[in-house]
Amino acid sequence: MSVGKKNNQSNQPDETQLQDQVNPTTTADDVANSTDQDLIQIINDQQAKITELTNLVQRTRADFENYRKHTEADLERSRQRGEESVIKKLLPIIDVLDAAMSNVPDDLSDNAWAKGIIGAHKNLAKMLIDLKLERQSVAVGDVFDYNQYEAILNDGGDGDQEVVTEILRPGYLYDGRIIRPAMVKVAKK
Repeated sequence: MSVGKKNNQSNQPDETQLQDQVNPTTTADDVANSTDQDLIQIINDQQAKITELTNLVQRTRADFENYRKHTEADLERSRQRGEESVIKKLLPIIDVLDAAMSNVPDDLSDNAWAKGIIGAHKNLAKMLIDLKLERQSVAVGDVFDYNQYEAILNDGGDGDQEVVTEILRPGYLYDGRIIRPAMVKVAKK
């Protein structure tokens, strides 16, 4: 009956519908090649994504390494600034101890208290060397260098060059940099 015919037509396409769906010039090789080309394209796309992600990981690793090095350098600079700050605060105490050591009366040379102060001065000097603090090299008769020393007094004179005539306060270098210039008296000679 007509009901059976309708069921048959709805469940199975007829020949004309199948021919419309298939390109008459497509061969089995074309279909196989098309599938291979699609797979090759997918593989190429995935390889491009892998390359892109690999580059991203390498850049991220390099950025992190640069960040780590920068952070370590910042920490080292902060440590040095902290040390330098403490050393600058100790310099007046060092000056007083230096003056005391150069003026110890003969009658106190065997005194236990004086020996304790001398020992503390020596220990402090060793500690400052460990902290990379050194006394600035300046001597009477050196040519005055305004980049290195601070002239407080000028005795005048009639020469062409200013020379150091007296060291009023020693200067100090911390890690090779001047943190306090030597205070000197100069004269032209």
